[in-house]
Parts: sequence; structure tokens; C-alpha cells
Amino acid sequence: MKKTLLTCIAFLFLQSVYSQKLSYGALMGFNAYDIEIDGPLNAGAGYSGLNIGGYVEYQINNRIGIKSNLIYTSVKEDNYYVIDHGVSYGNLIDKAEMNTLQIHALLKYDVRHSYTKGFYFIGGLRITNVLNASGDGATLSGFYKSSNFGAMLGFGVNFAKHFGIELLPECNLTNTLDSSSNTAKNYGGYLNFTINIESLLKK
Repeated sequence: MKKTLLTCIAFLFLQSVYSQKLSYGALMGFNAYDIEIDGPLNAGAGYSGLNIGGYVEYQINNRIGIKSNLIYTSVKEDNYYVIDHGVSYGNLIDKAEMNTLQIHALLKYDVRHSYTKGFYFIGGLRITNVLNASGDGATLSGFYKSSNFGAMLGFGVNFAKHFGIELLPECNLTNTLDSSSNTAKNYGGYLNFTINIESLLKK
């Protein structure tokens, strides 16, 4: 009986400590990028509409934490993908559009000793899953890789207790195109506005 009681008390204590260091919320924003291709294709740039999603964050100590963003994006690549013939250009895809689901696995470092208050640096990995893609009114099956990875490094600031803004420059680590002769490198960034729902519910 005593062992059971002690086990329950220990469980409740650990749950309390864990929950005090765990926060979650919603985010919205947008991203844009420039496309550079090593191969016979040429391309322009991409930009998103309103990105929406959420995040979970766990505080390790007074300055360091880990954070995971889950984001849905709808992206338009405004310029053409074209085949370079040396003299003239033949259109391949006109204004491609894609919907993606992304996970950002991030490490956060607060400049101050008080976590989630003020300025911080943040960086990590992006994992993108392409849900669907189209161009010229047709489905682009096999043009984009179904998944790709990127690296992110930026900064953010928390303000008014429950809100924050993040700027995350990034570049992809793997090819975004399902092609052996064309390697796409995207350089861009994300601007996120965050709302700490966990802290709002505590009020």
C-alpha cells in the first residue's frame, strides 16, 4: 500500500514538473525563397500564402529549450521552370503550386536567464512533406520529391507575455526535385507570429 502511494505521489510530482516546463501554442506567418538549380533547368522564386500551424516547446533550463513547429503551407513558384538550350528557352512548368506539411525541429537559446522572456536564437532542421503539386492545370506527379530536408538558423523575440515573432532564414539540404540531372537549392526564410495558448489558459 505504501509503495503504491509513494509511486502515485512520485508520478504526480514528475507530471507537475514536466507540465510546468511544457508549453504549446498556435502560429501563423509566411515564407519565401529563391531557387537556384545546378543542371539544364532554370527557375525563379517561390512564396507562400498564410502559413498556419502550431508548436510545442519544452524548457530544459533557464536558457535552453527544444521546440517543434507543425506548419501547413500553400506555395506558389511565381517564375517558370525552363529548359536551357543555350540559345532559347522552352517552358516546362508555368507557375507551379504545391501544398506541404512541415515539421521544424528546433533548439532555442534565450539571451536572458529568464526563459520565454525577450530575445532568443533558434535553429535546427526542417522536414517538408509535399502533399500535392500542380502546374499548367495538371498534377505534377514525380516532378518534386515527396519529402525534403533543410537547415534553419535565426532569432525571435517574446513580448506581452503571450506573443512572439520569429525570423528563420533557411536552405534545403536535399534536392527538392525528383531528378538526377537537376539539383535545386532554395535559399529563403520564414516569418512566424506565435501565440502561447498554454500561458493564456493559465490566466
